[in-house]
Amino acid sequence: MNVNKPKHVIEKFEKLLISTLGNNAPTLVKIEEAITLCSLTLLDLKEIISKIGFPNQKEEIYFFKHIKARVYSKFIYYSKLYRIICRRPVSTKQIQTKYFNEHLESIEKYFQDNFEFWQYHKRGLTFLDEKFYTRENAEIPPNMDNLHFLIDKTFSTMQDHTLSTLMANEMLVEYIKAELFKLEQPDSTIPQTKNGIFSNFHWTGSKTALIELIYALYSSKSIDNGKVDIKEMVKVFEKIFNIELGDFYRTFVEIRNRKIERTKFIDNLKQSLINRMDEADAK
Repeated sequence: MNVNKPKHVIEKFEKLLISTLGNNAPTLVKIEEAITLCSLTLLDLKEIISKIGFPNQKEEIYFFKHIKARVYSKFIYYSKLYRIICRRPVSTKQIQTKYFNEHLESIEKYFQDNFEFWQYHKRGLTFLDEKFYTRENAEIPPNMDNLHFLIDKTFSTMQDHTLSTLMANEMLVEYIKAELFKLEQPDSTIPQTKNGIFSNFHWTGSKTALIELIYALYSSKSIDNGKVDIKEMVKVFEKIFNIELGDFYRTFVEIRNRKIERTKFIDNLKQSLINRMDEADAK
């Protein structure tokens, strides 16, 4: 099997996903589009595997552990996120806080129920990969919700669903924590400028690029010697550049999961500055 073909599908998928989430459509519309993109990509991968197969067990394991899971986890994440947002109470902060905490408790239970497997994955162990990620040992879990149309024994292993669900839950925890943080804040917590007015500047790059920049500044401890909270930094940048960054935790997880050019925007910034200095020197 030419493993580059599934990788090309993944690369295209991730670019389209960034574009989908970065457009100006309403949040639920973007999530619906993301779910559709994920499901279509999974079906494309399924078709490739059914036609070409794997030349050896090593590539089969790599596909189900690393390639399929990158898409499948996002499919599960956006499907769950859509339901969470749609069913979110519109009443008091206390009721909304209870709603989100109940979801956190459910997620925590799933993590506890799969504790050993999750530790196996987080520690980068491989000695059980043959059992977990080859179709020969496939056992379709009974709690598959509405995902059955993507599942069959030619495209599933014993643990690829569990792995993808745990990865999705990890992203959901970050989203829920961010929403709980917002609920805990007074109506006005964002520091103002001296005259109480922010600029009319607008961020015209991608939201992902700005989040990458914010996390770079946060990680470098360049602001208040690193004692500032990342959530407050995001709020300030949103206000300065008149933009809503949405689920920045989830975006950062996606940045971390990049296989190439993990600091794409920062690298472009560096090159742009070098080009500017070179142009000035040439005058």
